[in-house]
Amino acid sequence: MALCAANEAAMSRYEKIALVVRKTRLAELIERFNTYAQAIFYITHAGLDFDDYQREDEAYRRSLEQLVWVVREPYVSRHSSARQAAGVLAAGQSLRLESLMPSGGVVFSDGMEADSLQFNAGVTVEVRPAEQRAQLVA
Repeated sequence: MALCAANEAAMSRYEKIALVVRKTRLAELIERFNTYAQAIFYITHAGLDFDDYQREDEAYRRSLEQLVWVVREPYVSRHSSARQAAGVLAAGQSLRLESLMPSGGVVFSDGMEADSLQFNAGVTVEVRPAEQRAQLVA
């Protein structure tokens, strides 16, 4: 149950979760000027601190190596509990769940309930950060 304590500690830091849908300022500059060196040149010659851009970009890249999971509607009754309703999984970690719910249980990702999987009594699911990332194109 070390993972449970670690997840509770990690999630207690979050008041809210932000979904970033654009590139970092550094990534935009590299795209605009074609190279990392040119981005550094532009930022420093504009009198700005390159370290700010670099820290922002590194924080964003570190966040991609985690998976934040949430139980949207934890069901608690006289016979069941929800000890873990949220957590963070780092690369290489996984979470294995077994449903005890007789019927009506579902598992889905990214808020897309339309592509849900049945998660009824006896079904197990293992969740982990993906080894490959998709690139969404608008």
